[in-house]
This record gives sequence, structure tokens and C-alpha cells, in this order.
Amino acid sequence: MKQKLTIAFLLVLTATIAQNNRIEAYRILTNGKKVDGFIRPSRNIFNPITTNFYLTTDGDKIIMTPSNTMEYGTTDNRVKFIAKNIPVDQANDKQLVNEQDINTINRTVFLNTIVDGPASLYKYSTNDNVRYYISKEGNDVQLLEYQIFLNSESTGVETNEPYKRVLSEELNCGKIDFKAMGEMSYTEEDLIEYIVAYNECENNNYSVLRQQENLKGFSARILAGVDTQYLTVNSQFDSFDGSDIDNSSSLRVAGQLELRISKTINGWSLITEIGYNAKKEGNSQVSYRSVVGSDDGLPVLGTVIVPVNYEVSSIDVTFGAIKSFYLNDNLNLQASAKAGYLFTSEDSFIRFQDRFTEVIESLDDRPLFGIGLGFELFNKFSLNVDYFVPVVNDEKGSPIFEPTYSGLRATLGYRIF
Repeated sequence: MKQKLTIAFLLVLTATIAQNNRIEAYRILTNGKKVDGFIRPSRNIFNPITTNFYLTTDGDKIIMTPSNTMEYGTTDNRVKFIAKNIPVDQANDKQLVNEQDINTINRTVFLNTIVDGPASLYKYSTNDNVRYYISKEGNDVQLLEYQIFLNSESTGVETNEPYKRVLSEELNCGKIDFKAMGEMSYTEEDLIEYIVAYNECENNNYSVLRQQENLKGFSARILAGVDTQYLTVNSQFDSFDGSDIDNSSSLRVAGQLELRISKTINGWSLITEIGYNAKKEGNSQVSYRSVVGSDDGLPVLGTVIVPVNYEVSSIDVTFGAIKSFYLNDNLNLQASAKAGYLFTSEDSFIRFQDRFTEVIESLDDRPLFGIGLGFELFNKFSLNVDYFVPVVNDEKGSPIFEPTYSGLRATLGYRIF
């Protein structure tokens, strides 16, 4: 039975892995010609120097660079990069110096479009800093200058914020709240709010393009990790003293399907998961009060210690929901709840000494209820820890002892499409 379940699981997993991870996209060449094709979802923290483009889902890659591609993006209008020659700020925001002058060098790069409209906002990020740019009515892209530096005594941090003057001069529809502008920070959220407000003030059509919304409605993960099972033993006897808690771990592999209710990271998803847990072996002991002898014909009570050991391998099927919390375009927090059923293999058992007789009982299938917490990076790599609450296996077993299970599971995941 175990072999059949394992084969079935591997077949499902293989079929899942076979799915392709390319999304529909377009590319505009330097001669203005538009080419349809595919790209892989971006996992870049920084602006890409080059990007692979595919004419078909299984075709060879074409390397796009700012010198051979004017623009590329996804056909769902969630991702758009344009090639522009821009002034790139040379400051290192991680290693501040006592210098407030803004030094730039011109480079042709792929700019990430954040707001697309008559007034547009762009982002260029490197290992040293993140800077934003604007354009109006198709005019040249302009750097929103910003500098953070040490004060003259190098005892504190100050900022130089010319970008506020640029915004008030270039994107002013006569309804600027100067108090709000004074409180504005050089952050993506605040700049999006300003550019959106300007477009709406001018009755312009615009769209906000953000990685957190560039998500597919249906996707799948492969999971691998460690499954730890905690065993305690209960008894119906009043004389039962308790048991040691045993835990044993084994490798786990699983496949998970996800259906997003909302195609944003900061939303809800429904999931179903099929997993295989390799064999676990554990030992414990229970103790209870019983007659251990006699004295002058009278029974003598004592503590009886009963060793318990077990072996189990299983396949589980669970259904549940995930709530994701957007942290930034590359990282989100995930909380989950799951319920399902665990199917033990036919050779799983629990063994103990029932008074003078060795008892071997099979371990029956049982329900699972769990909660979890984890992170996902780049909408691709995940780390999750799940805790499954104790469940008594009381469908079958000894009339004396009943094993109770709980579990802790840590898994790494990879979204394959």
C-alpha cells in the first residue's frame, strides 16, 4: 500500500513540475517593432541589467539589453520596463559621508515603471540606493534628486530634498497641499500617492504597476522539509500515571496547489496539499499503578512502567487558506490554516506490553488540523512552519492505551508556476 501511495504521489508531483513558468510578454525593438513572446517572472531586487525573452514557451532565450530593446513588459500590464539614458545617482545610502552634493553619471538602463500615464513615475534601484524619476507628457525622464548624509560633526543624519521643488514645479495642477508635501517622504508609497493625485487632478488616465499585483490566479509549489511527530499515550484507567513525550522526525516532500482569491500578494488564497512523510521510529514509556505482587496473601500495589515503540509512514491530504501580508515587492508574510486527513501505511504500528502480553496495534488514519506561519521571497521561494494540534487515534487500538499525536513541520517551498 505504501509503495502505491508513493508512486501516485510522485506521478502527481512530476506532472506538476512539468508545468512551464513563463508568462506572456512583449518586447519593443529599437526600430519600433513589437514582438510577442514570454518572460519569466522577475526575481530581481535591483533593476535588471539584462532579461531573457522567449518567442515560445519552450524556445531558446533571447537576451534583452537597453541597447537592443526600447521597452518590454507583460501583456497583463503589470510589469513594464523602458530603456532610457538617465543620470544615475552615485551615492551609497548604506555608507553615509559628510557630503550633501549630488553626483550623477549618465547611463542607459532599464527603468521600472511604477505609475504609467501622462505623469509617470519610475524606479531605479541598485545595491547602493533607490532613486525615483518622473516624466510628463512624454518629455524626458527627470531624476527626483534626494540625498541623505552625515552632518558636519558626523554625529547625525540630514537630508537634501530637491525632489519636492521639482514635483511642485513640474507636476502642479493648482491644488497642491504644501503642508502634506512638507511631510512627504522619499518613499514609493508617498511618491505614488502624489503622482496619482496629480493625474486625477488633471483627469488623466493612468495605471499603477507593481510587482505585488503581478500574480497568477492559479499556481503550484513543490515542498521539502522535516516532519516531526510528537507521541503521548493516554489511558482510561484511574491508576494511569502518565507517559513520556516522544518525538521523531522524518523527511517530507509535498506538492501544493494555490488558487488566489485576489491576484495581489496582500490577499487570500485557497490551497490543497498532498504530502509524503517518510518512516518515523520512536520510543516512549507509560506508567500506571497495578498489582505487582503479594505480601501474606495480600496484593501489593506498585508502579508498572510499560515501554512503547512505534513506526509510521504516511501520506496526508489537506485543504486550507493562506493570508498573505505584503512587506515589499520581494517579501511577504504568510499565515495559514489547514485541515485534512493523514493516511498511514499498512505496516505502521504501535507496540507495548499489556500486562504480561505484548500488544501490537496498527495505526489508523486520522484527521489533521493545523496552523502555520512563514515567508515568501520573490513570489518564488518560501519557508513555512506548521503546527498540527493533538488528535487522539481512538478508532482502533488497545482498550488500555490510546496514542495521541501532534506535529511540527518545517518546509522549504519553490513555486514552479
